[in-house]
Amino acid sequence: MTTYTFSPIDYGTIATLAFGINDAGQIVGEYEDSSSVLHGFLYNAVTYTPLNAPSSTGIGTVAAGINEAGKIVGTYTNSTGDHGFLYDSNTFSYTTLNDPLAGTYGTEAFGINDAGQIVGLYFNSGGGNYGFLYSGGTYTPINDPVSGAYNTAPSGINDLGQIVGSYAVIS
Repeated sequence: MTTYTFSPIDYGTIATLAFGINDAGQIVGEYEDSSSVLHGFLYNAVTYTPLNAPSSTGIGTVAAGINEAGKIVGTYTNSTGDHGFLYDSNTFSYTTLNDPLAGTYGTEAFGINDAGQIVGLYFNSGGGNYGFLYSGGTYTPINDPVSGAYNTAPSGINDLGQIVGSYAVIS
């Protein structure tokens, strides 16, 4: 029988949630401050580094995934909506990710592999969300697996390019 050890991760705010971990044990997630603003974080078992996308304008940032090179993906929100981001913790630089199929409806990024391929979702005018793969500067839609499906949400990608996530079917 496998024995698990649970270690609390608490930034000392209203709530702290962890979403991703790499082989070096670096953890990413979000914490909520006393003003109910979300901030992303990178935790390396000793220190927390807050991650606030420069364009988030104090509304919110969530870090969702991290690869072995320390590249982090997530979502920030500002007055124009949700935007995915890629953060390089080695160069301290942010790149905004907006799927062109989203228009002004929003993009969120959730997973990144060691090749730098990113998965997430975009929203459309009809209120649904659809998955995407971002690789080599190109967005590729991840189409619904069955006729009538909607709300596709890829949440992770491994180094083989295999993607996991969820979808809903209209009944």
